[in-house]
Amino acid sequence: MTDPFETAYWVLVRRKAHLVGSDGCTLVSQLYRDCCLEHDVHYRTGRTVFGARITRKEADRRFRLCMQRRSPLGKFGPIPYIRWAAVRLGGWWAWQSNRTREQVAERRILDALRSKPPL
Repeated sequence: MTDPFETAYWVLVRRKAHLVGSDGCTLVSQLYRDCCLEHDVHYRTGRTVFGARITRKEADRRFRLCMQRRSPLGKFGPIPYIRWAAVRLGGWWAWQSNRTREQVAERRILDALRSKPPL
């Protein structure tokens, strides 16, 4: 049975990812798409989906854990570790450049959420 909270959470992730212009995963299975969208929200806003501040290290850790939960091999799957290593090594520039756009993204999300009825 599907957990209604979990379903609502991923709907919120998808909505916020769309608002901040996420493109999902590059060269990765659709299996991990929601993980990538959540990670994009973290990187583009510097916040969790619920609005709490998040560090780059924590965003990357959550990304890896999300992919591990979805991987058929669980924590032993290679893709979560490869993607995690890639964002740890190459994500610094994206994190820094997005901090300057953080306020714009937050404003877009808040404006859109105010204008749309609840789910």
